[in-house]
Amino acid sequence: MILDGWTVLSAADPISLGKMLAARGICRIVYTDIARDGTLAGPDAPTIGAFVRAVAVPVIAAGGVASEADLTALARAGVEGVIVGRALYEGRMHLSKVLRGRDKSLT
Repeated sequence: MILDGWTVLSAADPISLGKMLAARGICRIVYTDIARDGTLAGPDAPTIGAFVRAVAVPVIAAGGVASEADLTALARAGVEGVIVGRALYEGRMHLSKVLRGRDKSLT
């Protein structure tokens, strides 16, 4: 299911939609798990990983990221990048620390 603007439920399957967009020339997809967005509950890395493997374009993940461990899980899931908001805003993660450790902790 997909929500349009977080308000209107759609029956579209995310993987089917991602494949269709890739076939039409989209060069990158931002995948936002709106059920986790802003919750600091951690991302659904297995589902995001399945999406990454199914589509033929790079994926940027968003929604629920709360820790460096979440970044590692998403890196292992194959995402190109991650959008982090609330965890940085609330001081749960520090960008300088993440960037210093990226070679060790994100691979």
